[in-house]
Amino acid sequence: MFFNGVRIQIFPTEHLKIEPWLTNGWQSYGRFNGRPGVGFQLLWRPNGWLSVRGNQYALGEDALNTPGRVRHHTDDSIQIKYFDNPERFLDKAAFSPAGDMGCEHSGGVSCAGNSAKGPKQSFLGYMIYNRLWFDRDKYGLTIGGGQINNPGRYLVLPPPINGATAASGMPYFTENPGDPYKAWDMSGRLIGCRANILPGLEA
Repeated sequence: MFFNGVRIQIFPTEHLKIEPWLTNGWQSYGRFNGRPGVGFQLLWRPNGWLSVRGNQYALGEDALNTPGRVRHHTDDSIQIKYFDNPERFLDKAAFSPAGDMGCEHSGGVSCAGNSAKGPKQSFLGYMIYNRLWFDRDKYGLTIGGGQINNPGRYLVLPPPINGATAASGMPYFTENPGDPYKAWDMSGRLIGCRANILPGLEA
């Protein structure tokens, strides 16, 4: 997660990190209006095969040209290394399910659903990826995918047709309150790598 602001890292134990945030933007979004957001991360790694992470964000007014519209979001994931045998050709294996959920309210939209306050503006998504390492971590194969449902399209980046941006908008892909957006993706990647399994599933 990337933002501009202040964060403090607290380690109650060697396996647990608590990280409060005061942010002036949500990821790549700037603080378009007057109020910053707050949030925190919980990261728990009790052993060498499990990592649990939760990111929470609330109260920021981040919608472009829409003062008073408030955003809440949660982004959570688990990483599990379920195989580790350096003597085998397939020497490590891990997978990571993740889920995102959030919404906006006020300023003409509603979290709870279409109502007199405005159309539903929300986000619900998940993804799951599996990673295999081969030949003493010389090669890695990642396969996975996910789905999202984002009524209102408030987290969808518009296609950059003719130089269009989120600020300029475009007639081919509207971002009006309540506009539906559903998508899915699948991907695979085979690379040469060096493994650093938990934390991070980095290659």
